[in-house]
Amino acid sequence: MVSDNQYLLINLGDASFLLASGRGVIVEPRERLAPDQHGGAVCAWRLAGTHRWPAIGLDRNLRARSLDSWQRAVFLETGPHPVGLAADDVQIVTHPVEVERFTPTGPAPTPSGHLFSGAWINEGQVVLRFEPGALAAFLCGLGAHA
Repeated sequence: MVSDNQYLLINLGDASFLLASGRGVIVEPRERLAPDQHGGAVCAWRLAGTHRWPAIGLDRNLRARSLDSWQRAVFLETGPHPVGLAADDVQIVTHPVEVERFTPTGPAPTPSGHLFSGAWINEGQVVLRFEPGALAAFLCGLGAHA
């Protein structure tokens, strides 16, 4: 088992996922982002100097979707391009988290590897832990680097 210092609990609909909080992870409230006007999976943009970083909406099954109710976006400064994930809610987990590492079977869905590298059992529910580089590559693969 692995215990990291701090995690973010990311809610996508009624599903929750963990992401290690730390370097290269930025959480922004919806109000601080520029809304996207095209109605696709890109919900909003984070303006960073002359660049803009997309926040992609995903459903609980990690399918790209347009979102209305998202409240925060988690941006990853890793992968091919900085990219964000729009979420219904993002919370800092304030108590110790024991994550059991695992390697998913089958081929990796991204050039950076599998999306998940561990799981945490929280109140009888399995919460999968995102692998940051793979999540960023996955989001970029959805056309998020536009």
